[in-house]
Amino acid sequence: MLIWNNGRREEVQDYILNIICQRHVSMIVTDQAYGSGTMIADDSNQIIAPTAHRSETYPQAIIDLPKLRQQRQKSWNFQQYRPDLHQLLLRQVPKSSSTSNR
Repeated sequence: MLIWNNGRREEVQDYILNIICQRHVSMIVTDQAYGSGTMIADDSNQIIAPTAHRSETYPQAIIDLPKLRQQRQKSWNFQQYRPDLHQLLLRQVPKSSSTSNR
């Protein structure tokens, strides 16, 4: 499950649907403007709880977490995922002496 605070103040539905389709996640999306882009999207590539545009409200939905877990286990994307290839990206780079004197 991802929670994303949208600071763009623009429509993000297409972007959200793309993320949940590729990553098999459910998302709770909030926005800085009332109602604009605040929604709950589930792993079935659908927005299940949108809010009315420009209204002060909050969405509610029930997300089937066991179903989500099962879909992620069967996902071809996750079967090919190789976290060992990302280790170099996660390694901390030591500070050089030239930058510490500034």
